[in-house]
Amino acid sequence: MTGNSGNSTEPHLHFQLMDHRSILLGAGLPFRLAGFEVDGTVQAGVPANGRPFTTGGPADTDGDRR
Repeated sequence: MTGNSGNSTEPHLHFQLMDHRSILLGAGLPFRLAGFEVDGTVQAGVPANGRPFTTGGPADTDGDRR
């Protein structure tokens, strides 16, 4: 889901990864971005709250960007 919801000034993205289709049976899974850029510096992991960032395109299995 994307958009401007609740108490926010900018559009943003909400997502959750789960290990089962059922919300009753599924558990949340951790995630980590392979790479993103903040203030011109490439980083990995999860951006800090409120920090604007950009990402490259999807990576293939060899880790090369397409």
